[in-house]
Amino acid sequence: MTVVRYAPIDDLLRTIMAKSVAHPQSEQVKVLPVEIRENESAYLIFADVPGVNRDDIQVDINGTHVSIAVERQSLGTQHESENLLFSERSFGKASRSFELKQEVDQSLASAKYNNGVLELTLPKKVVIQPTRLVIE
Repeated sequence: MTVVRYAPIDDLLRTIMAKSVAHPQSEQVKVLPVEIRENESAYLIFADVPGVNRDDIQVDINGTHVSIAVERQSLGTQHESENLLFSERSFGKASRSFELKQEVDQSLASAKYNNGVLELTLPKKVVIQPTRLVIE
């Protein structure tokens, strides 16, 4: 039995992977990993944003719509005498938007950033139930 190795295809795939991983400088926006929890009074959102400065995080709330955007700056400088062989580190823009079931009370919303995790506490807006007046 003869095993045929498609060297040109293997080499092409290796080259594509090496370029896309070793040089992540594309303008492609990445998606932030988030966890969303809910209790009776609020939504709790946790987003992993390691290596991002607090000033490079933007959170926008509009009713039930929440958007998180970050921009991770370049992770270091490469000296002229160095060749980058492989890198899984990335930088650039990342964002995430989603709709919640209930409106957020923006005046009570809060955000914390600790050890690369953004934690949002988004209290639910109190919905006043309509009442029917009895006519006498």
